[in-house]
Amino acid sequence: MRANSGRPTPNIGKLPQDILVDVIGKLRAFISPSTLIPPGIGEDAAIIPMPGTALAVHVDPISEAVAGAGRLSVIVASNDVSVTGACPKWGLLTMLLPEHGDPDLLDTLVSEIALEAGRIGLDIIGGHTEITPGLSRPLLVLTVIGTGPLESLTPTRNVKPGDAIVQIGYAGGEGTAIILNDFKNIIESKCPGLTGNRADQTFNISIVEPACKLASTGLVHAMHDATEGGIIGALVEMAIASGLEIRVSEDKIPVHPTTKAVAECLGLDPLKLISSGAFLAAVAPRDAEKVVSTAIEAGYPASIVGRAVKSGKPGLTIKRIGGKVETYFAPPPDEIGKLWVAEDGAP
Repeated sequence: MRANSGRPTPNIGKLPQDILVDVIGKLRAFISPSTLIPPGIGEDAAIIPMPGTALAVHVDPISEAVAGAGRLSVIVASNDVSVTGACPKWGLLTMLLPEHGDPDLLDTLVSEIALEAGRIGLDIIGGHTEITPGLSRPLLVLTVIGTGPLESLTPTRNVKPGDAIVQIGYAGGEGTAIILNDFKNIIESKCPGLTGNRADQTFNISIVEPACKLASTGLVHAMHDATEGGIIGALVEMAIASGLEIRVSEDKIPVHPTTKAVAECLGLDPLKLISSGAFLAAVAPRDAEKVVSTAIEAGYPASIVGRAVKSGKPGLTIKRIGGKVETYFAPPPDEIGKLWVAEDGAP
């Protein structure tokens, strides 16, 4: 469960973990025991058992984007369903439009939504659309429902002691695209050699295809996608959800050369940069190489980055290139927040 309300500045974005834990605790007090996976830190979707199958349900907003917002609304919510091992099937869409927006905006958004939904086989079966006072940009909220066999479900909490942790996709890909597209002034002034790069043409942020394919193998115990807070944030959430310590090595984590160049130039940590298009899978060590090869055959970079172990306190231990060891017991702020602060002129 994540609170994604826009760009991750210190006061905007995911709720701090301590506040979110309190919110979840209050909500779970009224949830029926028949719900298999209720809200929880790191859980990407609720799972409801049904006769012969299970439903995975997730909702996510797109509140800051305008360009490509329709496509993003489908991808973001569908990603969170697919990593539970249930493939997206149906969507319910709420579109709130500004009073004085572009008259062609509705057609553009609907066309983007239809194209992306058709690509992944998602039926938009209903929702609500209105013109809302006080909005400066569209607000899209998509609820996605997926189905999958109970025995193939891969909720975040299912990591087993000794599991290998596999990363599929590049760390920081989405953040790189955002930086190159939305922070052109900063790139031009600090990193002129990167001017003109368009990382959105390099990074595919949809993970529905590889996640559903891996779930169908029956080899994966748990999956979790990497969004705000990047790969480090996702690893911490996976550790907390499963009650284990996850140990990884930075030199094993796939990072695209463009991301490395952007991060080095701007002094950012690519492992804490929003990473939609990348996800984690926990598998028995004997099956890890097969999972890696399956992902690579589907066209996605993949690597065994670490393992899960029993420990006194759930969290992440990461060995950095150069030998430094860092520990995390809560997801870090997303690195892209530093750029929003710089652009806004804050100290």
